[in-house]
Amino acid sequence: MLSDVTPFFSGFGGASQSPAIAQAFAHAALGPAGACKQPPPGVVDVAVSLTGPASLTPGTPASSWLRVANPDVVARTAPTVTVTLPPGVTATGTPPVGCTFSSANTIVTCQLPDLSVAGSSNLTIQLVAAAGGAGGNAQASVPAQAGEVNTANNSAALAIAIGAAPPSPTAVPTLDVGALFALGGLLPLVAA
Repeated sequence: MLSDVTPFFSGFGGASQSPAIAQAFAHAALGPAGACKQPPPGVVDVAVSLTGPASLTPGTPASSWLRVANPDVVARTAPTVTVTLPPGVTATGTPPVGCTFSSANTIVTCQLPDLSVAGSSNLTIQLVAAAGGAGGNAQASVPAQAGEVNTANNSAALAIAIGAAPPSPTAVPTLDVGALFALGGLLPLVAA
């Protein structure tokens, strides 16, 4: 079996390509300051995601989903996550287990259970928009954990627009009892 090794070795007495290869691996693994881009094994890392509808209809509740994951190999003890809602959007209904709403229902704070190795916690939060609200970004965040290297995934945003209010219902005309009896008397004439 033969292999082409010319990129690595230019022959006997020739220059080796090993320094260039080592440099390419170093650039892939290290940040500009020389720190490792990946957390070392056994270091805590918590990742947050927030998903839901991009637009809310005023007065109509809709679900958003908050996920806090522990993608590392170390269990994480009870993280706290905070979701701040944009102007015109409030949390509604019953808070998920372990969560509370602020007095104006614009901030949701959740004390999550311990996250096992590669575990996650998933919560559903009901949101409702007010007519004429500005909308904007909902922000979810978890504070950096002791020894955490990758804090870029500790927050997430969800852009929420507020749509037009649904049209008001049109009143349906009704008949009083006397009019219904008169109409009932006319039916035999119409049937004939």
